Amino acid sequence: MLELTVTTGMELQIGDDVKIVFKGSNAPGRMRIGVEAPKEKRIERVESLVKKAKPKIVIVNQCGQRS
Repeated sequence: MLELTVTTGMELQIGDDVKIVFKGSNAPGRMRIGVEAPKEKRIERVESLVKKAKPKIVIVNQCGQRS
């Protein structure tokens, strides 16, 4: 893992086509970032991916009604 200390305006280049721009802080302990990448690159928060991965469980009784 690469760990960085950054300041507003710094940029991080990933490969040839993805750039992370550190925009600044709007609250203590938080940093706004911008991501420049081709439209075909999927960019999502990890939290969103974890929520999508949780399967929904629906219990159906013998009469076909949800419990």
